[in-house]
Formats: sequence, C-alpha cells, structure tokens
Amino acid sequence: MALFQVRPLRAALLASALLAAGAQGADEGAAEYREAIFESIGGHMSAMVGIIKGEVPHQQDLALHAKGIADLAPVTMHIFPADSYVEGGHAKAEIWSDPDTFAERRQNFMEAAAALGAVADSGDQAAFMGAFKTLGGTCKACHDDFRAK
Repeated sequence: MALFQVRPLRAALLASALLAAGAQGADEGAAEYREAIFESIGGHMSAMVGIIKGEVPHQQDLALHAKGIADLAPVTMHIFPADSYVEGGHAKAEIWSDPDTFAERRQNFMEAAAALGAVADSGDQAAFMGAFKTLGGTCKACHDDFRAK
C-alpha cells in the first residue's frame, strides 16, 4: 500500500485546485516581479541623484548605475502581459486599456536608458546630464498616466 494513495477523482480535484491557485498567483507573481524590476531601476536613479547632488562622493559609480538602468530597461517590454493587472498594485489598469500609448512610453524609456548608458563612460558631463534629464522625463511621462499613486 502506498504511503500517499490518492484516488483518481481526488487526484483530479486536487490538480484542479492547484492549477486554479497557480493561475491566480500568476497575476500576483507578475505584479511582484514588475515591482522588483522597477524598484531596481528606482534604486539606480536614486543613487545617481545622490551622486549628482553631491550627497554621496561616489562619482565613479555613475556609469555603473546608468548601465544598470540600460540593462534593465528592455525587461520592461515583457513584464506587463495581458490580464496581469492586480488591484492595489502600482500599475494602473490604463496600461492594458491603452496598450499602444504605454508601449510607446516604454520604448521612449528604453531608448533614453540606452542613450544614458552609452554616454556613461564618456566623461562628457554635459552629455551625461542631458541624457539623465531625458531619462527622468520618460519616467515622469509614464508615471503620470500609468502608475498608481
């Protein structure tokens, strides 16, 4: 006799319950993953702001943070699958009701992040600051319409 003997009907019911729980958890998992990615991006932005304002003396780390955002930016293109809206999260429902505008905003962010990453090692402070401000503008444009307060 098997230690865990499950009858066919019970096995089917158990499998159905597990699949339903997994599907419900997938939306929440997608939202948690999104938030982790954006927390990472936000951490890099906050660190750069601190360096730029002279609050911390780690000028040598600017390029690392700029490249970190450039590396993470493409991830934003696939972390908003259809039907992954979760009530109470940071993502507004408008992401899914206006996907074209949202895709355009993410594309702008990705391009600005790549541009910042590209000038990060140049030593050209003016170019870096211009790219940094452009990146910040793309963040704001998306937050204004697609991020819950």
